[in-house]
Amino acid sequence: MNTLPTSFSNFQNYIFRPIYRLPLANQPNKSIATTLRQFLTEYPLLLGLLLLSVGSIVLEELITGQNLFTLLMQRTHSSPIILLLALPLAIIIQEKIFRSILYLTPKRLKGIGILILCIPICYYVHSLNKSANMQAALVVMMSVWIVAVILAVRYLKRPVVFERINQFWQTNFRWIFYGFTFLYATGITVNHLDTLADWKGLLLPILLLSGLLSGFYFGYIRMKYGFWYAVAVHILLIATPLAVEMIRTL
Repeated sequence: MNTLPTSFSNFQNYIFRPIYRLPLANQPNKSIATTLRQFLTEYPLLLGLLLLSVGSIVLEELITGQNLFTLLMQRTHSSPIILLLALPLAIIIQEKIFRSILYLTPKRLKGIGILILCIPICYYVHSLNKSANMQAALVVMMSVWIVAVILAVRYLKRPVVFERINQFWQTNFRWIFYGFTFLYATGITVNHLDTLADWKGLLLPILLLSGLLSGFYFGYIRMKYGFWYAVAVHILLIATPLAVEMIRTL
């Protein structure tokens, strides 16, 4: 079993020197039991981050005077049970976007291409005014987008293209790892802007730091152990404080 200083040292070393490698769960010579046992030896670090997660939520509630669980139910118009059931799905989607593609494969590369092409179409649909020509404009735009996706997928599935991009990915993995972590932390922080008006905005740097720390940790677990291990710790770090808040609410 690793102690907290040892686990934290391994985590810290990875943050400063992110390594592009095949996760243990995907290595053919590693059994599920062996990988799971090694993963469980780092539980002191997980417990430490769990305490930080609970602490950041308590701090936010003390400053804003709002119950986080109640706020989430109001935003999503959901009951407590539906909210808790939807939580794993939302986390899997987050991990697919921010962590799954850290380890590149041809299938994930095509997914990145489609995701990038989704950005302009989503922006275009959002900017459309309700008018008689809206449907016609949307049909034209969707047709162009479908053609672009087909051409992009055909291009990206060429082995030589994947090898070039994969080489770039490995060479610049450190900055790719940092970039996805920063995007994740920024997205988490932006979700709190509406509840942190005036002087309460002083809490934003703390939330950004918390988002960066959790993002680095999820990325570390994803690259060391595998995608579903990152999903599991992400669910645990989010569901535990939310469950406490649900009990307090009810």
